Amino acid sequence: MTRTLQHPEAHQPSQERPEALWVPDALRGFPADELAALGHTPTDATYAAWILARRGHGPDWLARHFDVSRDVADLLVCASQRRQDVKATDTPAPAAPDVIAPQRRCS
Repeated sequence: MTRTLQHPEAHQPSQERPEALWVPDALRGFPADELAALGHTPTDATYAAWILARRGHGPDWLARHFDVSRDVADLLVCASQRRQDVKATDTPAPAAPDVIAPQRRCS
């Protein structure tokens, strides 16, 4: 059996593929301007931390698991909470109790 390999750039996500459909919503509300004001250039780890901040993970957990500064992690959590305040139907997915951040008020 012969397997054909494709160059990674040759793969274009299709709008018919489920994973291609969640990406725009996953990054909606991402605080790019606020991160730039902190002097932080987003990386793949920053985007992953944003998605997990939206799922309820706290700044300590994000900083530890994604090697982002505490300031960046705080900003991601606060921006996520602001987004949830605006869109009440966007509820975080359940996670283990030890990784869910206590609700805190962001200014």
